Amino acid sequence: MKNKLGIFFLFWVAWFASASAQEQNLDPNLQNLRLNGFFRTRGWYMDTETKMRDFTSDGEKTVSYSDLFFRNRLELKVLPGLFINYTFDIFNVFGEEAAALGNNDVTMKTRSVFFVINFGEKSQLSAGLQPFSVSGGYILARDGAGIKYEHKFLNGKLTPYFYWIKAYDNSREENLEGYGKNNYSDDDIYTMGTKINYLPNLNGEFYLIYERDMDKSLAYNPDAPGSRKTGNLCWVGSQSQWITGNWNLQWGGIYNWGILSTNDERRNPRRVVSAAQYEASIGYQFRHTLLSFVSEGATGDASDEFGKDSFQQIKASHGFSNIFINDSGGIAFRASGESPWYGLYGFGLKADFILSFALKGELRLETRLLHFQSTHSFNGSHVMGEEWDFRAEYVFYKKLAMYLESGLFFPMRAYHGLSGSPDKSATAEIMLGTTIRY
Repeated sequence: MKNKLGIFFLFWVAWFASASAQEQNLDPNLQNLRLNGFFRTRGWYMDTETKMRDFTSDGEKTVSYSDLFFRNRLELKVLPGLFINYTFDIFNVFGEEAAALGNNDVTMKTRSVFFVINFGEKSQLSAGLQPFSVSGGYILARDGAGIKYEHKFLNGKLTPYFYWIKAYDNSREENLEGYGKNNYSDDDIYTMGTKINYLPNLNGEFYLIYERDMDKSLAYNPDAPGSRKTGNLCWVGSQSQWITGNWNLQWGGIYNWGILSTNDERRNPRRVVSAAQYEASIGYQFRHTLLSFVSEGATGDASDEFGKDSFQQIKASHGFSNIFINDSGGIAFRASGESPWYGLYGFGLKADFILSFALKGELRLETRLLHFQSTHSFNGSHVMGEEWDFRAEYVFYKKLAMYLESGLFFPMRAYHGLSGSPDKSATAEIMLGTTIRY
């Protein structure tokens, strides 16, 4: 992995050169190079006697680790209105082989490579391996290969957009010196939507998503049941926010329908999906504190991800709490990459406190008291559990952030029935971290 470290060294040389290019009249390309990103390191500690996914399924009582993550974004201005973007990550977990003493086998991954064309100030086209996200992250929030286009109307009050993503393509079959027939094993995602600014304090987004996922090889695999799903699925949804006076209101809903097929051991692996998801919050702003009532959930069976009324997703990334519904790392019942809500709903109180200091510092505190239920009864109960979360973050000059994050999840009867874990002890999690932005 010495080559990777060499690339890393050259990367920083390019950055240093770009910083001084205007004064020294170096290569014009270096003058047009922008670099930004962040470095983050965290330490996690988790303790539980309750089964929580694969983390504690073998009876493990504690889970702890420390990690680091270094994201770097490069933007090269080729022509006025034409840019090339490149993002790569360096990440590792302390104590693993790659981070052992004397080992320089650091994990390095290209995250995105794409170009952007700006047609004036109103239109933008991008193509390549790039970030894709649909409002809220309930359905899609991942990097992928595809095309984006958006155009602003009415001075930016109306912004329609279009995405095409080639999520998976194994359709070409090798044939002698080239590629032969297509075996129809590909996945295309199309998204059309628009962002609307009704008023300066009233914003909304409406969208339609269609996924055409084709794969002929759906034979049951006993080693990985349910590992492959195909079909034709659609989502239509909207999210809105309205701030009036001291009140902050947010609401949204998504309807999901279509044909879904899986390679599990069902008698009927093909089913017609009809599902829905909602979100809502209402908050009141005091001097430094926003107090909100929040609620989210989706139809379905919490024990059956591919049920006919279970809300489907593509590559979701959405968090509601620190443990039960979480996408930021650590232990979780539903984690990043999954549909977070099918067969579940939650509600509770959330308080956000922000205090600014004279020396460019800002203290942010957040706490949540949440209650979770299932749409189906398990062990004669719908109550999944209760959770308390707390986060404290101090940000200095908007560059350096030090934070503490913790959570306590108390499982209830329905959770034990669903997970098969009889223990009733709480699951605890605490994280300490630092982020440096540049």
